[in-house]
Amino acid sequence: MSEHRIPRKNSAVRDLLVRASQAIAAEPNWPVTAPTQAEVDARIVSLSDVMERVNATQNQLSILLAEQRAEYTRARQCARRIDEVTDGLYSPGSPKKSAFGLRPKKHGGKRAGDLAQVVITKIGDGTAPASLFFDWDSVTHAAAYEVQWATDDGFTQDIGESVVSESKCIIPKLEPGRQYWVQVRAIRGAEHGRWSDPATRIANL
Repeated sequence: MSEHRIPRKNSAVRDLLVRASQAIAAEPNWPVTAPTQAEVDARIVSLSDVMERVNATQNQLSILLAEQRAEYTRARQCARRIDEVTDGLYSPGSPKKSAFGLRPKKHGGKRAGDLAQVVITKIGDGTAPASLFFDWDSVTHAAAYEVQWATDDGFTQDIGESVVSESKCIIPKLEPGRQYWVQVRAIRGAEHGRWSDPATRIANL
């Protein structure tokens, strides 16, 4: 049998050997020097086993590639958010962006509109003892938000501060049973929006 007559696909070669094994078993004059039925059957089993393992690996690879694409998308979204936040904390063209693996923007980016006043929509107990959770409506063009809390509505006593990238915040480690006031404003580089109207709540026990 010339080489070009032998199938090139794995499944076709296996099918050929299956038929050959059956024919060998039925042929009483099969030469003793030729491949025996046992040898042919062994080749069929070995090839089938490898084919099954290859198929399983290919299926697993397809799943992993899909997971990789999803994680790549989420990672890029995270990187974009870091880019936006560093624009707000410093400026689009600040060399400080390099510390985050980002190139400073040559022209400082496009100038957006004025930052609107933040509106706090909810304030409640945090998940941990003596903590507060609150959120607010996102502000268009805001790169981050500055948060303040204090034990008086004039924000002059026991002042705490933080900068967050999302429109929500948890303030931990407060004094249980004490009343606190919080306020938020949008920031973008050196620009600041107006402080929100204060919201107040007693820290949970």
